[in-house]
Amino acid sequence: MSIILKNSLLFQGVADEELSEVTKKVRIKSFRKNETILHEDEANSHMYIIISGMVKVIQITEDGREVVIAIHKTGDSFGEISMIDGIAAYATVIAMGDTTVGLMHKEDFLNMLRLNPKVFENVLKIVCAKFRQTLYPVKISNVKSSLGKVKTLLDWIASDHGRTNSDGVSIDFRLTHQIIANMTGLSRETVTRGMDKLKSDHQIVLDGNRICLTRV
Repeated sequence: MSIILKNSLLFQGVADEELSEVTKKVRIKSFRKNETILHEDEANSHMYIIISGMVKVIQITEDGREVVIAIHKTGDSFGEISMIDGIAAYATVIAMGDTTVGLMHKEDFLNMLRLNPKVFENVLKIVCAKFRQTLYPVKISNVKSSLGKVKTLLDWIASDHGRTNSDGVSIDFRLTHQIIANMTGLSRETVTRGMDKLKSDHQIVLDGNRICLTRV
């Protein structure tokens, strides 16, 4: 677990001996695919670090439609903002596959911020990054064409979760058409047509279940 924590943005640059103390305050919990980790409006008393797996952050519309706000993968954290401002979770977090998380209690998290300037700096970076993420749904909604919405979303995901290779930028997890639909407000059929168009235009290539945005 120490290796995962060290590679996470939250603990980047933290000394090994300090990280060893942090692990003593982290409790491990596992969730199965589609199991809810955190409910919207739930009074949250923990910060979460993903040890393995991936989660989606969602809100449910009045008509019951699921809107995916963000995706977090191994090494990412969530719940830290609620630890700071004391406000209940703004969205529901669901495991996208079998997922293991580390939980740190609010008191331990806040003490860590007070005692470790590097973690404090990292949390500021995380909060800023999450603020920028909230702007992408607005940007997507302002794009008129369905193809443009799909491409804008892929650019967003690639910037957050992409891995550069010789072909371009590969999104390093399986991004289904349904997830894309839930993040853009489009139907799954419309997303499929858009993906086919991007592929025929050589703007993306598919490598198994992975999407690669090409250099064009």
